[in-house]
Amino acid sequence: YITTTVVPWKENATLDPKRQYIFACHPHGIHCTPLGQFHCKGTPFDKRFPGICDNKLSGLAASIVFKLPGVREFFLSLNYIDASRAVVEDALEAHRSLFICTGSGEESLLTKRGEDVLVLSRRRGFVRMALMYGCDIVPIFGIGNSDLFATYSW
Repeated sequence: YITTTVVPWKENATLDPKRQYIFACHPHGIHCTPLGQFHCKGTPFDKRFPGICDNKLSGLAASIVFKLPGVREFFLSLNYIDASRAVVEDALEAHRSLFICTGSGEESLLTKRGEDVLVLSRRRGFVRMALMYGCDIVPIFGIGNSDLFATYSW
């Protein structure tokens, strides 16, 4: 059982549910646990920012996830879509908000217990999409996410 807490950037912070957002989560870790805040209603995030976690919010996952039977269905049940540019553009044109672990698999492979490793210097696509579609970027940082699972160097 993993507990989560939402600590907003200021005490009276709000997010307008009528606006479009890209939630950029860091670090990826072995499993990007902060994304669990967006999967369903009743999470601490949903309670703190009501109206955001509805059917107009999708997560982004690597294309390979949608080619694996069983895994594909699991991710689709959690409202994930393919992170390819064409699919992301379609979602943003449909006025969907998105959540993504911006460091992707590369950041996942760099996970070390006790360290928060971020891969951002080459990850500009989500910023480009936000500018093109007028979305607000909301940074999310999962403190302790890198400590959830043991990792080993080869």
